[in-house]
This record gives sequence, structure tokens and C-alpha cells, in this order.
Amino acid sequence: MESSAEFLPISDGSPPVEYDIDAELMELPYVLRININNPIIEIPYLRVKAREYIERGRLKAGIAWKSGDWDARRSIPYEKMKLLNKVEGVDFHILQKGKGLSEWTDNFGFLSGSEDIYEAAEIVKSLDVVITADTMIAHLAGALGVRVWLLLCDDPDWRWFENRSDSPWYPTMRIFRQKKAGEWDKVIAEVAQELSIMQKKASKFC
Repeated sequence: MESSAEFLPISDGSPPVEYDIDAELMELPYVLRININNPIIEIPYLRVKAREYIERGRLKAGIAWKSGDWDARRSIPYEKMKLLNKVEGVDFHILQKGKGLSEWTDNFGFLSGSEDIYEAAEIVKSLDVVITADTMIAHLAGALGVRVWLLLCDDPDWRWFENRSDSPWYPTMRIFRQKKAGEWDKVIAEVAQELSIMQKKASKFC
């Protein structure tokens, strides 16, 4: 995950420096000539080794439910996400960090997250699927080429587009969308059904 580029801060009081390009983050797709038909993204573009202590066997699913406070619509109520615990044969690994972690109860999965991004990537890489709200974890899993199920509100950020269940940015991503604002029950039910199907397929090879 080491970078080949050098990024220089311009607001820390340092003397001016010479640079080749001055571009804001959201201008990069234009600068790099990236569009929906030409994403020029090779997945995975982040590479780490999986955590060895997470044993294979039962299906391993990572979970994160709470996004930042600045957009509460992205977050999924913990009690809703916890309903996935009814799916048999799945070990849930809690990737949630920040305020949302205080909602966690130890009768739902194993606490597996890390504040260290490299350690978090190693954990995510060891999982069979990551199930998450619109969080950094979704992007991390996608960048690592890990199967990720993204649960979205009815009016999500523009980068997820509309009326599609895939993402041009992350080939391993599947999107589950709300049909009505605040209605997570149907989303969770659909995810639970798909997770059960996935578990049954995986159990045949264990």
C-alpha cells in the first residue's frame, strides 16, 4: 500500500514549493480523463496480505453500519444490521470504528476492526464479504478487490449513480438500495437472503 507519488500539503505554513499539477481532489477524474466508460482502474490497486489468524472454514463477513455524523442518512441503525446475525453458518467480524462502535454488543460477531488503516486492510483482505453502509470500509474493500456489499439510502452520494446494483469503480461491489427514505428493513432482508445463499454455496466446499 506504499504510494509511488508524493503529495505535498499547501496549507501548513510551509514555504511555496514547485509542483507539476494543481488540482483539487474532485477534479482528478477530468485531469486523468476518467469517465464511466473508461474508469482505467486496475483492481486491486491496494495490495496486502490477509490476516493469518482469521481461520478459513465458516463464511467470514465484515460488518460496518455507521457513517459520519454529517450525513446520518448513510448510517444503518445497529439493531437493523444486527438482524443479519440470524443467518446461520456465518462468522461476523465487526469493522465499525468511531462512535458507532459504542452500540456494539458482543452477542453479534467478533470485534475485528483497527484504527490503523494497514491493519484494517489486512483484516478486510481475509474476509469473504464485507457488508457496510457508505463508509471508508466500502472503498477499502473495493480497492483491495474484496467482495463488498454496499447498503445505500434512497438518495446516496452521486458517485454511486442511480438504478444500478454495481459500481464502475469497484468490480467486486454489489449495491443494495433503499426504495424509500429510512426504510432499511427490506434492504437488510435482501442482504440476509443473499448472504444465506452465499453461505450454503460456501459450505459445500468446506
